[in-house]
Amino acid sequence: MAKGILFIVFFIPGVFAASLSWAASSYSHSKTLYQKESIYQTLRVCQEGTVLELFGGRTCFSALDKAEPYRHVLEYTGMMIMGTAYVENPKTALLIGLGGGTVANYLRKYYPNLKITVVELDKTVLECSQKFFDFKTGENMKVVIQDGRRFLMKDKDKYDIIFLDAYYGDYIPFHLLTKEFLSIVKEHVQNNGIVVSNTWSSQKLYERESATYEDVFGHFDSYLGNKSGNRIIITSGNGEKSDESSLRSCMVKTQDNMRYKELNLPDIFDNTYDRNLMWPKDTQILTDDYAPVNTLVDQ
Repeated sequence: MAKGILFIVFFIPGVFAASLSWAASSYSHSKTLYQKESIYQTLRVCQEGTVLELFGGRTCFSALDKAEPYRHVLEYTGMMIMGTAYVENPKTALLIGLGGGTVANYLRKYYPNLKITVVELDKTVLECSQKFFDFKTGENMKVVIQDGRRFLMKDKDKYDIIFLDAYYGDYIPFHLLTKEFLSIVKEHVQNNGIVVSNTWSSQKLYERESATYEDVFGHFDSYLGNKSGNRIIITSGNGEKSDESSLRSCMVKTQDNMRYKELNLPDIFDNTYDRNLMWPKDTQILTDDYAPVNTLVDQ
C-alpha cells in the first residue's frame, strides 16, 4: 500500500459485502449459537463444521474458521488485503466497521506494530466479535462506537490507508458513498496513502460508483470477485496511476516481504484485476441530494 498505512474500513452493523448465495446456503444448514436484536438489526452467530458465521438479518458479513483462524472464508476480505501492496511500512490503520474482526485480526498478525482504530456503529457487533470471533482490543487496537461519517467529520488525523466497507443488507448506506462523503475521506488520507473500498459489482451501481470515485480521486483501480458479487476499489490520496505490470510487481514484492501464509496476492490480483474498467461518460455521480443506492444494486 505505501509508506505508512492507514486502513479505514466502514462496516455498518450486519452488513459486510458477502455473497448472498453464501448467506442463504449457510443460514439454512448451520446451527444457531447466538441471536440478539440490536437497535439496528437482528444479529445471529451460526456454526457449520468449524466455521462460525456472523449474520445481520439473512446476510453473512463475517466468518471465522476455528481450525484455521486466519483463513479468509469470505472472498472479499482477502481481496481487501491487496491494498497492503500499495504502501510500505504501515504505521496506523482506521477501520470503520468491525464485523467479526477478520481484517483487523489479519492486520494485527502481520503488522503487530500497526496502530489500529476501529469505528463500529453497533456495539452488539463488537460484543459478538469478542465473544465468538477472537477479536480483542488492546494498546494498538482501539474501538470507537460511532457512525463512520460522523467520526471522520470530527477527526483531525490523516491516515495511510482507508478501508471503506459499510453495508446495510446488500447495499451501502447512501451517506457513505456520495461525493460529499468521499471528499471527507480524501481529506483524511496521507498524500502517499490509499483508500480501499468494498462495494458491489452490479452494473448500475458500478457505473455510478466509478463516476463518483473518479470525480473525487481521479484514477482508481478496480477488482472483481469471482466467488461473490464484491468489487474492491483502491485509489491513492495523490491520484497517481500505475499500470497492470507495475501493480502486479507490487503484489509480488509485498507477498515476498510479508510472507502471507493464507493469501497469495499475485494470484488474487491475476484473478480479480478489472481490465475492462469503463462507464458512460455522462453517468450521474452520487451526491447527498441524489444517491438511490438501494435501487441500483439489482439493475
